[in-house]
Amino acid sequence: QKLNVVILVIIETISYLHHVVTWQAKLKKEVGKAVDEWRDEVLKDFQHKQLPSINEANLESVHAVYDSTVRDIERSLKSENPEEDLLRMKALRMQIEDYRQCLSV
Repeated sequence: QKLNVVILVIIETISYLHHVVTWQAKLKKEVGKAVDEWRDEVLKDFQHKQLPSINEANLESVHAVYDSTVRDIERSLKSENPEEDLLRMKALRMQIEDYRQCLSV
């Protein structure tokens, strides 16, 4: 009986190790496949949703700065005190330069 138990334990151990090796290979293949599918899904979302929304937000920001600059120029042309307006425009220019420096880093 002891011999039967030992043989049974050996057979179960071999069977367990066989299943571990088999499932480990299958798991590795499935994990790689799942990661590839996830990567493709994330890239598609990034290209079709995220990048266009970022581009749109950037364009809105550029238009807001541009429109503000145009309004300031028009106000300066109609102004009775052009020196004050010139100082304000120089300050605006410095602010834009600071923004450009921040974005280029």
